[in-house]
This record gives sequence, C-alpha cells and structure tokens, in this order.
Amino acid sequence: MKQHTPSESHVEFPVDCCFKVIGNNEKGIHGRIVEALISVDVNQPVTPGRTSAGGTYITHNIELRILNLEEMQRIDAALRAVKGVKFVL
Repeated sequence: MKQHTPSESHVEFPVDCCFKVIGNNEKGIHGRIVEALISVDVNQPVTPGRTSAGGTYITHNIELRILNLEEMQRIDAALRAVKGVKFVL
C-alpha cells in the first residue's frame, strides 16, 4: 500500500491538524516528544492518549494550526526522529 506524503495531498493552509504519535510506552518518551516540538518552535500541549492492550505502546496527541507545507514536514520529521517513536499520523 502506498503512503501519501503531505506534498501529495491537496491541503489548503493554514489548517488545524492533530498529530498522533505512537511510540513505546517507556519512561521519558513524553519529554522527548515535547523537546522535539520545542526544537521546531512548537509550544503546544502534548496529551497522552490510549495505551495498547498489551501496554507496549502509547499514543501522544498534539493539536495545532499548521501554516504551510514546510512547517508540516519539519514537525513530522522532528517527531519521527524521536527515540522510541514508531509512527506519526
């Protein structure tokens, strides 16, 4: 199955967006996600979400307004680079 990248979509900016970050349920991951966002000048709350049935993974949610495609790609890349992050949706 082909994954679509933000550059292939037809998004009109600015857009309100909710990033869902799925990562290992381990000590420190929340702080690492917050640090990654700060590194790309995003100062929004990161809300822990659901934990997987086995307790291995946890979702973190970030709601923010994205002004342009470059900003979306920068945030996405920073989140994907966090140690312990498995997916960014």
